[in-house]
Amino acid sequence: MRRQACFGSKRKKILVASKDQILRATRAFQKQQIRWRRHLHRYPELSNEEFETTAFIKKTCRGLGLKLLPLKMRTGVLAQLSGKRPGPTVAIRTDIDALPVTEQTGLAFRSKNHDRMHACGHDMHMATVLGTAAVLQKFRDKLNGCVRFIFQPAEEMPPGGAAPMIENGAL
Repeated sequence: MRRQACFGSKRKKILVASKDQILRATRAFQKQQIRWRRHLHRYPELSNEEFETTAFIKKTCRGLGLKLLPLKMRTGVLAQLSGKRPGPTVAIRTDIDALPVTEQTGLAFRSKNHDRMHACGHDMHMATVLGTAAVLQKFRDKLNGCVRFIFQPAEEMPPGGAAPMIENGAL
């Protein structure tokens, strides 16, 4: 018996695929995820100034075949992947802003934006959510329902971007 991986409630699974299928698809995007993370790390932007980050995420989401949902916000992205069959909607969220920190890592992909750094992992979170979207797109024909991808701006700056995202229909 093959083990199945799934997410969603026990009553209505949103995706059912073998663990091996999911791992193969994930490995296929590993190098791309690293490139995404390094690009995002290289160009950090502060809260409510994530214009280039927003443009990069939109371009990447379009390239993955995701539908961009309208937002009446200057920054942030709301994208959706709809399965072939009806079912629940689940959301996957990440922050997109950086901190006012001078990077001193010496990494080849260190920040090019003076006094800006993804010091708390938002670059990795964004790359992970984009990778998740890429993998789920490969299983679209086995997807019941929809997956919303929320790229929230201004997490580091109160009052933050969560409330505006919700007001714009993210949830």
